[in-house]
Amino acid sequence: MLIKFFKHPPKRTHSGKGGNPRSSMDYLLNKPEGEVRVLQGNPELSVGLAEAMQSANPYTVGCLSFEEADIPEKDKKAIMQKFEESFLAGLDAEQYNICWIEHTDKGRLELNFFVPNVELSTGKRLNLYYDRADRHLAESFKKVINLEYGLTSPDDPQKRQTVSIDKSLPKNTKDAVAALNGLIEHEFSQGNIQSRQDVIACFEKNGFEISRQGQDYLSIKNENGRNVRLK
Repeated sequence: MLIKFFKHPPKRTHSGKGGNPRSSMDYLLNKPEGEVRVLQGNPELSVGLAEAMQSANPYTVGCLSFEEADIPEKDKKAIMQKFEESFLAGLDAEQYNICWIEHTDKGRLELNFFVPNVELSTGKRLNLYYDRADRHLAESFKKVINLEYGLTSPDDPQKRQTVSIDKSLPKNTKDAVAALNGLIEHEFSQGNIQSRQDVIACFEKNGFEISRQGQDYLSIKNENGRNVRLK
């Protein structure tokens, strides 16, 4: 099982529109009959609460993605409950809203969650997940659930795949930064990066030349264009 928090709400809907509570919920529900199911909550209520938020980020959406095609219903309910207890710790069920939607259209089980970012008793903003602070919580949750329920784990050495990217980076600086960040994020998720020196070693191992090192940045040589500076 993997846990994913979507940085940007899904944008592929039957109308082609996205980026707001309604279109994101439409995306979650717009699956072939028999391959989507609301397991918990009320989609309309969740969308209404999110739309009422005067915020640039009024909701959080993500999923628990399993390699298994299905798991017992009691395990689904227990895992969903453990997720809420972990990421909404200290809150009673009456203080938050969450909608769980099951997908099986990809040949595997996905438990999608949609959470309006509002604490219901006060109307104040609710932060379900903040990556810098909660990344370790997500990693621990994944490991505990996989172990407790005997699920396929992406951390299994037999499941790991080597990630490589062409050392000829895109000319567009933004795309080049994204490619390098993707490499580092993967290595970090595998526990291979603990320090600045590990980052440098990762780039060199993958064939990139570091043209300059400053106190708070690295400059990566790009044969296709300007060197890429990373803070």
